[in-house]
Amino acid sequence: MGLSWLNNNFICKELYAPFILNKDCDYEDDLRKKYNLILKRAKDAGADKISIAIIEKYKKKILESVKAYYKADIARSNTIIENLLRDIGEDSFSVALLRDSYAFPGCHDQELQFFRCRKGDPSNAYSAKDMLHLPKKLRAKSGNYRFSIPGNPSLYLANSSYGCWIETGFPSENDFNVAPVLLDGTQKIFNLAVSIQDFHALNDLEENRVHSWLKLYMLTIATSYRIKEEDRIFKSEYIVSQAIMMACKRLNYDGVAYYS
Repeated sequence: MGLSWLNNNFICKELYAPFILNKDCDYEDDLRKKYNLILKRAKDAGADKISIAIIEKYKKKILESVKAYYKADIARSNTIIENLLRDIGEDSFSVALLRDSYAFPGCHDQELQFFRCRKGDPSNAYSAKDMLHLPKKLRAKSGNYRFSIPGNPSLYLANSSYGCWIETGFPSENDFNVAPVLLDGTQKIFNLAVSIQDFHALNDLEENRVHSWLKLYMLTIATSYRIKEEDRIFKSEYIVSQAIMMACKRLNYDGVAYYS
């Protein structure tokens, strides 16, 4: 079966990320609807039995994780996501050294370019060290973001300065300070840079690769929401992504690649 069913009317505009909601309270219900749509379209497209089982399992477990978090059983919520990462395993499509990661196709024979930015008046004269993540002594300033846990500084990088500019809210030129960051490529990266529009790394003859992609895609769906509600302290769309980061820490992965 391989890849063929994915090209058989499986793609639809309702599955193009990001998914935008007005209210935080709508997250769980909308996520369930997305998973139900994926399951229906996979069945209609003639997906193999293993793919259907993956969709059903990941739908059930991810929604269980969200519900457990809402009930303040955060340990169980995180354990569910960690078990899914262990289930995915270290297939080269899902986990690889940065220099070999499928998250950066076409870059395996050249130096990967990454960028880090900070907003602020350039008169601050940021040093090279200032452009890295916050030191542990400043952990009190580390915020609550999609893939970082409050109190645990993370290093957010983009593979273009334009990506940095988007992620920081399109600041004016005078407030936008950007610097290249050179990594040696030996970091172990979990690949969430998967998309319903993108089958570049899948091979019709590699059914296991298709199944790995599908598992990653089910996780990616849960982390690809943008909720407009203002003045929120808690953000439902961060539940799964932050659990993924904590699982990566326990599995000795160095980071996550994902689409902006």
